[in-house]
Amino acid sequence: MPSHAGRFLRSGVPGAGSGTPSARASGQPLGAGAAIGTRLSELRAAAQVLAGESGALAPERRRALEKIDPWWCPVWPITWQRAYAVARSWWLEADGRVDWARLPLDTVFEGEQLGRWVQA
Repeated sequence: MPSHAGRFLRSGVPGAGSGTPSARASGQPLGAGAAIGTRLSELRAAAQVLAGESGALAPERRRALEKIDPWWCPVWPITWQRAYAVARSWWLEADGRVDWARLPLDTVFEGEQLGRWVQA
């Protein structure tokens, strides 16, 4: 499933656990219908807080997430991630027939200025 900014992957697993804030804070699974994208955003924000400060992600939680996906908390900005997701979507829709080297600077696809992004 492609990842797009503003869309949420929702868990539909019955009995996956409570989605209450206290359950999330304790590390319990999110409940059915929980906004997984929102939760991941919250975890990424906590990962930016220095260890030992209020709101910081616990080191054992970070290690667990990194075992699942070493790139779960990328260091590049969200705007870059959005542009990449849109560029990838366009490339896939075009069966790989996008000439990135010759892309005009003013090219816009799905609201993203891909021409400027590619040139940067």
